[in-house]
Amino acid sequence: MGFGRQSLDFTGFVKTGTLCAIERAGKIKTANRKAITIMTTVKTIEINGSEGGGQILRAALAMSAAVGIPFHIRNIRGKREKAGLGRQHLSAVRAAAAICGAEVTGAEMNSTELTFVPGEVQAGSYRFDIGTGGSTALVLQAIVPALVRVLTSGEKASVTVTGGTYCPFEPAFEFLKETLEPCLKRMGYPVTFTMPRPAFFQAAGGLVRMEAAGPFEPAPLEFRERGSLKSVNAVILNSHLPPEVAEREKRVLLNDFGDRLGLTEDAITLDTNPSIPEAGNAVLIRTEFQSGTSVFSEIGRPRLAAEEASVFLESDVPVCRHLQDQLLVPMALAGGGHFVTTAPSAHTRTCAAVIQAFTGKPVHMDQQKHGWLITVPSV
Repeated sequence: MGFGRQSLDFTGFVKTGTLCAIERAGKIKTANRKAITIMTTVKTIEINGSEGGGQILRAALAMSAAVGIPFHIRNIRGKREKAGLGRQHLSAVRAAAAICGAEVTGAEMNSTELTFVPGEVQAGSYRFDIGTGGSTALVLQAIVPALVRVLTSGEKASVTVTGGTYCPFEPAFEFLKETLEPCLKRMGYPVTFTMPRPAFFQAAGGLVRMEAAGPFEPAPLEFRERGSLKSVNAVILNSHLPPEVAEREKRVLLNDFGDRLGLTEDAITLDTNPSIPEAGNAVLIRTEFQSGTSVFSEIGRPRLAAEEASVFLESDVPVCRHLQDQLLVPMALAGGGHFVTTAPSAHTRTCAAVIQAFTGKPVHMDQQKHGWLITVPSV
């Protein structure tokens, strides 16, 4: 494939044009001091959710709450084995609705269709319970950008989510804290993530908290270089399981990936973490460059985490594959910018399509000699 800007065809995926009349909360004071309600006509974004998973929904929720444009999504997770809204997705919908007083139809388990009409985002303290060990990080993804960007000087906001902090195929808390949080701060989001209580996906008792103190000071993100490598290390989290499990994973990391990762035995930590009540195992690999840290994690699959970290190290890009889609919405809401990464993932492409639908501006993806340059527009 030659270098150059890639043409992305989102026909049939998202579109605008359906009009709906929405009664806004804003009022006008007249000469006789009476208030009259304004009726405005607003375009509704139409989304076909059959081609993706929860990422399409989370991106739409974040953009809708932030810019005040309604959306209607059909065929939610239509091609997945279990189509429709799961508990984690439903929690994201309810969380987004709570922070902006949205009117929602279709917010129920297994629903394949949803309409979301946002109101005004309100700073405050919020608590949400997924009800299972679903990913706390992904619920936060749907609400943090919209909530934090309304903060003025002296205002505060906090969100506490109960669920899982270590889940299959989802970012671990350490990714949220060490990889995403520094990027958000560079964009002007004054956020801090903490994990008062860890939990694996089998349980529902993990706690993750986001705290922010205004003001939000938007700044375009320029993330094109990663600088020199500072360190590579790994943590094997082995809670209430035989120590042989962790030792076996340690040997895999050293024998099969030691050279590619530059990983030594001294750089691998075995952590039993007695504060986690349930049994579980996770492997986390950190690659620290001058520009920041990337965390790769997998539940009980050390080879996959090690392979992803190795591929990232062997590239020359600052943004790993898992961070791509996590950056797009916050960037669009903070002035846009650029970053260099590996080939765009499916999540990144669908998230880009959602941003274009809400803003009318495309996210450009240009293949270059050493990676892909992603250009994100400003709202």
